[in-house]
Amino acid sequence: MQFEFQGKWIKVYESAVDTLRVESGEDGSYHVYAHPSMDMQTIKTFIATYKTSKEVPAHAAGRLLENTYLLFGKKIGVKLIENSPKEAIFQKDNCLFIYRKKPIKNVEKLIYQFFKEQLRQKIMSILSIWEEKLAIMTGEITLKKMQKSWFIVKEKDLTCNVYCAQLAERQLEFLLVQAILVIKLPNSKVRRQQLIQFFPDYTILADQLNYEYHLH
Repeated sequence: MQFEFQGKWIKVYESAVDTLRVESGEDGSYHVYAHPSMDMQTIKTFIATYKTSKEVPAHAAGRLLENTYLLFGKKIGVKLIENSPKEAIFQKDNCLFIYRKKPIKNVEKLIYQFFKEQLRQKIMSILSIWEEKLAIMTGEITLKKMQKSWFIVKEKDLTCNVYCAQLAERQLEFLLVQAILVIKLPNSKVRRQQLIQFFPDYTILADQLNYEYHLH
């Protein structure tokens, strides 16, 4: 396999050993010897860091954390790349890549901040659709850890539990529509009727939130 990266042609060869090695070819290209399990982003970071002939353990270019995390109902692995020339954090498919110039002392904090921002963006996207549909505007949106509630409504302001980031999008939408209806409809019986109309699978969603994702 070969591809162009930073103005150079990169030729990648499979290696049976758990190491990454890069060599400069006579034609000006880079020859990379990598285990088949190595993903393309890790190889590119390795090249950017080591542009001379060098062999290092594969984990020096990145290590997959043992823990997996739930983001919008899907399991996400985390790959940590330290001593990187650049810093970045992004999700690709079912893996979160964290690039840092120096060793990370608190990777859980970085993951939490990333998930929190993803949740904020998802909430704003869902609210924009339902606010227009229900002809109502919500106020300030706050995200924080809560032990007993998925959300709290105060006047038009909405506080969402950060653990909502674990929920499937359908479940999150269900909760947010509930919150909007609390603002719009004071009568709880009318709210429930409206919610059932919007979500025919109301009972299933309510049970999932009460039991499968119960709060402690």
